[in-house]
Amino acid sequence: NNEEQNELTTLDAVFASSRYSRLLRALHYCSTPSLIVLDASSRQIITDDGRRLLQDDPNGLNFPWCNATAEELFQGAVLRNCKEVDGTKKIVVENFQNLKPTVKGLYFGANWCPPCRSFSQQLISCYGSLKNIGIPFEIFFCSSDRSQESFEHHFSTMPWLAFPYDPQKTTQLARLYGVNGKINYHKHSGIPAFLLLNEENRLITRHGRNVLLNDPCGSLFPWGPLPLYELNENTLCQLRDEPSLVLFTEGSPDDVSFSMEVLRTTAESLFRERQESVKRSSLKEIDSTDNNANTNGNGDSNNLAYSTNSVNSSISSDTSMPSWADPLQIFYTGEDPLCDFILEGLGLGNAELPLIVILDATVSRMCICEKPDVSSEIVAEFVADYKNGKLNMVPLPTTCQVIFRLTFLTKKIFHHFCFFFFFFFFEMNVFMLQNTGTYWYSWFY
Repeated sequence: NNEEQNELTTLDAVFASSRYSRLLRALHYCSTPSLIVLDASSRQIITDDGRRLLQDDPNGLNFPWCNATAEELFQGAVLRNCKEVDGTKKIVVENFQNLKPTVKGLYFGANWCPPCRSFSQQLISCYGSLKNIGIPFEIFFCSSDRSQESFEHHFSTMPWLAFPYDPQKTTQLARLYGVNGKINYHKHSGIPAFLLLNEENRLITRHGRNVLLNDPCGSLFPWGPLPLYELNENTLCQLRDEPSLVLFTEGSPDDVSFSMEVLRTTAESLFRERQESVKRSSLKEIDSTDNNANTNGNGDSNNLAYSTNSVNSSISSDTSMPSWADPLQIFYTGEDPLCDFILEGLGLGNAELPLIVILDATVSRMCICEKPDVSSEIVAEFVADYKNGKLNMVPLPTTCQVIFRLTFLTKKIFHHFCFFFFFFFFEMNVFMLQNTGTYWYSWFY
């Protein structure tokens, strides 16, 4: 019994350690079960979509399932809708190589998917606003339509560019950037999916829809990471991406000013560390141009070497890690009622505010700052203790683990509701037309 208890205690310590969280982030872990294929010599990710690839190729004929790079997939023709003098539309073929490098959005969608059609209308409005004010930005449609005709009909409504209809190419792009071509929320995202990439085709964010809806005027262009975020319905999804420090307050204007003041120094320091990490990753990529796994859209495995280093394999070795190896997002709360909902989910609905909490959704752990006061010094000390592995990370309440899936679950429920309502509406009209000669919806007039 004592041996079993010791094993459980050790296992719990492993799960609570920052090393375990770092390893899962480096492996691009999203959900269980996952199958991730690595190059053992370079410790680079070949694919984080091994589960789906194994289902498609059960005999491993194409193993190790190396994907093409973004540069290879983007080469060739792109399509653009143009208006003739008489007002009719025609599709013009251009060469991607002739386009000016710019921040770009990849829009994965399909005409058969009602949520995609709805999102397209939102995106058209944002795209027009950004173009009107001269933001250097372009969108590329990656079609999951089921036929060439359906693709052409769908694309005819879009003012941006598109890759020609090619299911194989769309599948490769989706695999490269972690998108599932179905309405599915067990991978990073299903369709509709809107990803933002930089000029080098590196991922800026998977949450392109939230970013554009939150900043339709492009004031935060090119929409890269920020030192400080307000926690609201548009940024909630980011809590799943990386460990996050959240300063909870009542959310009044004075509270917001106080939060920004006490968080500023630490937030700027962490932001500089993030920029250093990006530079290191870029230099590493230049040195490894022959390694496709490091140049693809899955992102670099900057932390993987540290997470799997046998010299630093003990739980207590976290103090030897470079500071930039453990990124930390900083959030403050405003008046969005969602913040109260999150506090309740954390079991802190009756806690005295202000309150500092570090959340790590990847390993479902959290830590509460026990200091009675909040100041810049206390925030800096709390972050330093976290990075040095000195904090007691405890399991997230089950209710809060559900909250971290809230954005995906609510979209899933809404998408299914729209689909079944549309199907029911269509079938009722067919039935009424056949039996009464009138449409069902005419009863409401």
